[in-house]
Amino acid sequence: MRNTIKRLVLVCGTVAVTMLSGCNLDINTDPTVVSEVTLNLMLPPIQLGIANSTYSIGAASALYTQHYANERQGETDSHLEQGFDDAWPTLYLTVLQNSEQMIKQAVRDNAPHYAGAGKILQAMALGYATDTWENIPWSQALQRVGGVTPAYDTQESIYNEINRLLTEAVTDLNQPASRFTMGAEDLMYRGNRAQWIRLAQTLRARYALQLSAKGTTTAANNALTALGANGGGLTANTDDCQVSYTGARVLNPFLALANQTFTTRVFTTLAGNYWVSRMASTNDPRLAFIINDNATGLGLTTPVGAVAGTGAGPAGTSKNAYISTRSWYASNPMQILNFTEAKFIEAEARFLANGGTATSVGGAAGTAAYQAFVDAVRSSMTRFGVATTSANAYIAALPTAANLRLSDIMLEKYEALFVHPSVWTDMRRYQYATNVYPGFSLPVNQNPQANGQFPQRGIYPGTEQARNGANVGANLKTFITRMWRDSQ
Repeated sequence: MRNTIKRLVLVCGTVAVTMLSGCNLDINTDPTVVSEVTLNLMLPPIQLGIANSTYSIGAASALYTQHYANERQGETDSHLEQGFDDAWPTLYLTVLQNSEQMIKQAVRDNAPHYAGAGKILQAMALGYATDTWENIPWSQALQRVGGVTPAYDTQESIYNEINRLLTEAVTDLNQPASRFTMGAEDLMYRGNRAQWIRLAQTLRARYALQLSAKGTTTAANNALTALGANGGGLTANTDDCQVSYTGARVLNPFLALANQTFTTRVFTTLAGNYWVSRMASTNDPRLAFIINDNATGLGLTTPVGAVAGTGAGPAGTSKNAYISTRSWYASNPMQILNFTEAKFIEAEARFLANGGTATSVGGAAGTAAYQAFVDAVRSSMTRFGVATTSANAYIAALPTAANLRLSDIMLEKYEALFVHPSVWTDMRRYQYATNVYPGFSLPVNQNPQANGQFPQRGIYPGTEQARNGANVGANLKTFITRMWRDSQ
């Protein structure tokens, strides 16, 4: 970082950097502030930035996936366009900017493990950004080239960059240890290199499969190759990539939402009726851990979500499915990429690679995918603390291998990955199809600008449009225009 960051404040896992604009650092030398931050102090704020971005993108897109619904009619869940404004500065200024400096310093100091971790975090941030806005600044974003108006890179080039970063990260993490080794400051894995490598391979699988619209079999096989290479992907819940907010000076965002709802009585968001009704209709035991009574922590007798676009429960019912302070999500680490997602990726990839389609049933595809499907559901049950007998009963009611459909895999993934960015990406890959997400429909009173279609992207934040207007304009599309990734 030498002469690049001259004012940097570390506040219990949060980076505050004095900025002028865009992705460029404001270089103001202060003789009272150290000119270089050590690698072990740089890592945690970047990781917390990824955790915060996971929630901010997940929570905003959840109003499209109907994991969440608005408290009032005519708000975002009726398909108003969104800029995802909270995520842009966090991804660029906290994660991408600081991880770039950490990588450069790690290379200079012969600390390959930090470099590898930095590249994985960078790949995560780029993935979140391109999956939200499609074309984004990158090749010029952290340079002085173009000043505060960096050019935009295509989504295709960003996906290639993600794969390059993850490949290099595995090489870095396989290097012998140096005097700079990750340890307790690593909020994700406490310096466990094997787990970092498994994370990289699972990320490679995630982004390979997300290109299924470009070639289903190729994408599925690439995902399976990634899950089998370099020791494979995540192997158990103990490999979960997650960040705990315990001891941090910022609250877990789920807890912050619950406090806002139940302490200050500001009602803005609750669970969507599509998600709640699906969980309730199958007596899913996880529902009581996610939606429960704020005073007792016990599951609600009859949880009711809001119907998208109405601000109300289904006719004749009263909505009550708010995230409470006792919710599992409010008191547990932020889930960034966990073993459950890894097994759902494997299940879908095996189903597709063996000839499965959105309308096919079982056969060779079902047999190949079934075990990964069951493993995914069981790992989710275990994570939430569901009793073994309840988990077994739920799994026993799932379709058999001979009757397995793609919709079974994708719906169970939708239910398990509550308010996670991957769900919106999945739904766009399959264009919200009802043969993949049965019963999913447009919101009531949909925004006329959506023209009866589903949202495909975020619009670029207003600050970026004002600062980098020419480049934004060249890449600007309506929020219902499909991304390159999802176009055949």
